[in-house]
Amino acid sequence: MVVISILLTPGPSFNSVMLKSLYYLQLSMGIFSPLRSAVLLLLWQLLHLLISAYTFTVSIIWRWRHARHTIHPADYADTARRDRQCLSKIPVHLGIVFAATPSRFPLENLLELVTWSAAFGVAYVSVYDAQGVWMSRVREVRSRLMQEVPASQFLLRDGVRKNGVKKPVAVDEKMINFNGVNVIFLSESDGKSNIAKCAEDVCRDVLNGTLSTEDIDQNVLQSYISDKQPFPDPELILKIGRTNSLAGYLPWHVRLSEIIYCPRWDSVSFQEFRWALYRYSRVEQRIGR
Repeated sequence: MVVISILLTPGPSFNSVMLKSLYYLQLSMGIFSPLRSAVLLLLWQLLHLLISAYTFTVSIIWRWRHARHTIHPADYADTARRDRQCLSKIPVHLGIVFAATPSRFPLENLLELVTWSAAFGVAYVSVYDAQGVWMSRVREVRSRLMQEVPASQFLLRDGVRKNGVKKPVAVDEKMINFNGVNVIFLSESDGKSNIAKCAEDVCRDVLNGTLSTEDIDQNVLQSYISDKQPFPDPELILKIGRTNSLAGYLPWHVRLSEIIYCPRWDSVSFQEFRWALYRYSRVEQRIGR
């Protein structure tokens, strides 16, 4: 406004010319600003369409190359070993999240997901549903792993085939160690409720004098959570079901997790599992860079 007032000082004729110029400029901006917004929106949608088309085309080509012939279950281990050599990275912790009650999800398929994870070298597999259905079946899962998992499907993390499957060991009531793969069963109480309990422990330690309020930060709370849940953050999450929600799965741990949705609620095939690992291997996590 100061600049305009200075420019308008020379004389009446100059003032009228500048006022008309400013008027026509405002009029033109008012006319073309909606058009400009529409053009930018159109370009944005076009860019989004091109990226989606590229991703869809790449996924179709990959699935076509890997689905030209049906893989026999006895060849899963060999296929996993070949795929591991092609993938740039494998998740250390794989989360399997059931958005709805997994009452119709077959236990056999869950056992397959565990053995496939072991074949690909995944160290931790967390199985989550809010109601704790799978957690209540820990003993059944352990016995079925011991009795029914065929050795031909299993491949140790170092790539050496075994003639038999080692018996799963119960680490605690929520975790099973199966040939080096830690299978963790979680429910809604392990999410926000666990964070609240850790916050209570922090407050209790402050009252007891073992912790100073000046020392409390994100790392302190992280250490309390790690004491209760001694496993790394999941790098990859398979969300099973049609509901687009994680249903309260470990909200503290999923800040940098890659989430892949499996729309079918009744099964996950070996090809879909391979495709999820393939997609994860192509993700570049910049983490603030």
